Parts: sequence; C-alpha cells; structure tokens
Amino acid sequence: MRAKSSETVSILVVDDDDDLRELLAMFFEQRGDDVRTASCGDEACALVRGWTPDVILCDLSLGREEGADVLARVRAELRGTVAAAAISGFCDRATRERALARGFQSYLTKPVDLGALASAVVSLAARDDRAVMAR
Repeated sequence: MRAKSSETVSILVVDDDDDLRELLAMFFEQRGDDVRTASCGDEACALVRGWTPDVILCDLSLGREEGADVLARVRAELRGTVAAAAISGFCDRATRERALARGFQSYLTKPVDLGALASAVVSLAARDDRAVMAR
C-alpha cells in the first residue's frame, strides 16, 4: 500500500547543509511525517539498514560526493528503488536531465519552495514503481 496525502510519509533527507537539513526535517515533522536526516552517504546508508523510507530528498552536491552516487548506494542497501527527489542549487536543464537520468524521479531547485516540495513528496510516496530493483 502506498502512502496517501493523509498518511504519514517516511522521508530521508540527505544534505550537507546543516541549516537546510534541519529546516526540512522540522517542516515535514510538523506535517506529521517520519523524517530522518543524513549529511553524507555513509550516514544515509547506515540509516536505511534498519529503516526504509518512502521518499528520499537528496542534495545533488554533497561536498566530495555526488547525490546520484549516494542515491545509488542507498538503493543498493535497500536492495530496491525508493522514490527520490534531487534538490540542487543548479537550475540549468542539463543538470536536471542528468539527475533524472541517474535515477531521481523529481528535481527541485534551491531555494526550495516548501509547498512544491511537500507536493512532490506526496506524489513520490504514492508512486507504484518504488519497489523496482535498483539499477
């Protein structure tokens, strides 16, 4: 069963910006969602060893790591696909297309519009193809 807009959504936020990570966590927790946060790929992988999120929100540029690489690692830990949205400071078409080609289902630019982000999370959580095997 997929999460509906009235149900709690479990969300993994991966961002190396402490302030943005905390803002997103507070925003989704106030909506009643289950939110866990990570600042890097290692933390994200450790979190999903005992928990499976409905949606992953991941920055594309995590210092020394690419967000798409982190997404692939997390999906490998989960042995499947979880719907994911890329969050990026880059608003060019090429970056967006690369992110979508590397496994993200949605792409949002910073500064993030929280209403648009909440809509994206609800939409991603309701997807029927989240259990497809990872690439």
